Amino acid sequence: MKHCSSLFAASAICISALFLSACGTASTLTSKPNDSHYKSAYIQVERADATASISQENLNFFDQELKTELYFEENPFYKGDGLILSYKFITHKEGDKLKRFATFGTSDEAEATTVIETTFYAPRSKEICKIETHAFVTGGPLGGSIKEALEKAAREIAQYAKNTFK
Repeated sequence: MKHCSSLFAASAICISALFLSACGTASTLTSKPNDSHYKSAYIQVERADATASISQENLNFFDQELKTELYFEENPFYKGDGLILSYKFITHKEGDKLKRFATFGTSDEAEATTVIETTFYAPRSKEICKIETHAFVTGGPLGGSIKEALEKAAREIAQYAKNTFK
């Protein structure tokens, strides 16, 4: 009997976690390919002026997520002079969380989306390459959050930098 209640509790937790998660993803497009063979163990992050309206809270959240991914996660860069990563928000739409919740992500109007342009520079301001990262949250039972899209975008950009320049 005790085994059955433990199994039921574990199943309920797994189903709840799956049911409450939001649906979202991020992808990267290369707008200017990397033709250099530049590699660096060091990177610095700069924020360029956004062309989209985004709250200071979300800007700070993204900046912190990106730096965490670059400096502390698997195969980290060192913070310092070397490769320069400059990012700016091109588009940003938080969507309607209530609509995402009510429609389980089937309404395009409710979708939370963000597009971030990232330019990589070698020291002395030589542009090496440029990418665009598209991230979105379509829904979920709790409607999802734009922060989930920002986390995915930060992870995507950091992974690109590590794969290309480390």
